[in-house]
Amino acid sequence: MKCPGWFVEQLPEEISLDCELWSGRGTFEMLNGALNSNDIFGWKSINMMVFDLPNSGEPYEVRISNLANLALPNHVQIVDVIRCRGSEDIGKYLATIVDLGGEGMMANKGKSLYKPMRVEWLFKVKVCTLLLNFFSYIYSLFLTVKLLFLVLFQLDCIVNSKYFIYF
Repeated sequence: MKCPGWFVEQLPEEISLDCELWSGRGTFEMLNGALNSNDIFGWKSINMMVFDLPNSGEPYEVRISNLANLALPNHVQIVDVIRCRGSEDIGKYLATIVDLGGEGMMANKGKSLYKPMRVEWLFKVKVCTLLLNFFSYIYSLFLTVKLLFLVLFQLDCIVNSKYFIYF
């Protein structure tokens, strides 16, 4: 991807960032247009949202603390991370995200190490996905039970404060 020099020149060279580019809800076409053109003015409304430090060998809580201590340019923001303290937290944060037009949130198990692949301690929590999965698998009792077990297991892990939520 080609981006303007000013966008990356103040980023730390020795540290890798797990991030995505974001310009706000409902602006995907504008973001995609800026990424696929030489229009440097379109980049003025793009932010880099940072989730993690992939090259760190530290546990999740330490990586998040280290992120907060980095000197980053104004267009680079660290996503909000909140410790889940029970089922009320899940409902409150998920409702807030959905009300604002978001899809869901990520749950990351505390003390987990970063792995550049799908792992069991990092997963998405989405209202629509759970409902769609439930209805698409309803035709098979086995798959429905398996899905419900997986959802209940994941929600139990979140409720028991083993996970951090970020959005």
